[in-house]
Amino acid sequence: MTQDQAVGEAKRCMSCGMCFDCGSCWSLCQDQAVIKPQEKMGEYKIKLEYCNGCKKCAENCPCGYIEMH
Repeated sequence: MTQDQAVGEAKRCMSCGMCFDCGSCWSLCQDQAVIKPQEKMGEYKIKLEYCNGCKKCAENCPCGYIEMH
């Protein structure tokens, strides 16, 4: 493997359980409880007072970052 190939492989997402800014939670929230960050890879915010507990965000999060209790 060349150095460029190794670097390319190392940059791939391995779904470590951290948010990778796919936007699924934001796009699925009908109550606008999820606030999308302005900058790339910024932190998403949740307005709990708007959340109705439908769990669409948690069920569709590809990396399992969102937990609902």
